[in-house]
Amino acid sequence: MHPSKSLTLGCLMLLAGNALGAASVDLSISATTHPAACDIRLDNGGKVDYGTLQHGDLNPDSSRETLLPPRTIGWQINCGYAVPIALQWTDNHQAYGSHPHGPHYFSMGKDARGAPIGSMELFYGDATVADGHTVAAISRPLGSDNWIANLDGIVDNRFVLAFAAPGTALVGAFASYSGQLSLTTRIAPLDSLDRTRVIQLDGSATVEIIYL
Repeated sequence: MHPSKSLTLGCLMLLAGNALGAASVDLSISATTHPAACDIRLDNGGKVDYGTLQHGDLNPDSSRETLLPPRTIGWQINCGYAVPIALQWTDNHQAYGSHPHGPHYFSMGKDARGAPIGSMELFYGDATVADGHTVAAISRPLGSDNWIANLDGIVDNRFVLAFAAPGTALVGAFASYSGQLSLTTRIAPLDSLDRTRVIQLDGSATVEIIYL
């Protein structure tokens, strides 16, 4: 059995009363090694920091969610030689629920009453480069061999994601991959949360490299 390698995106977001503390996203990203020796790296150690949010930064309508400013993380995968790979994501806190709920929304934890705190979406976008050439995201349902275009590169836990030459749905074999992973994060409506207790925004997701 090959050992595993992992990277952690750290920090927390706290909500107490009407004020938000240091806001960030907590992810765990891991990959299984292979003779191709593919390694995942994230810029800035994978840290995403939204700074300090006050009550005035949230949606003034407490019955509606708050969409936080988007963030991006540069990522790279380097292999020992050209190899076709796919990426499969798992929401480690899926049992906590998300707001909204859906297969492409990752949980951001739950408050003291068990209510979902929010959600996070992940996108690979259209600027991924493999061996110096722009490539497009493609996806296939778990258990299927049929690849389809994934125009915005959205991460969905029902699918695995790979990369192909633009306009095709054929998985390419490359030695290096790089791009920007975009994060869209939401806070659930304040009316649905327990504002009398400290709330920790806690998302945890794992991505596995699958060798094809």
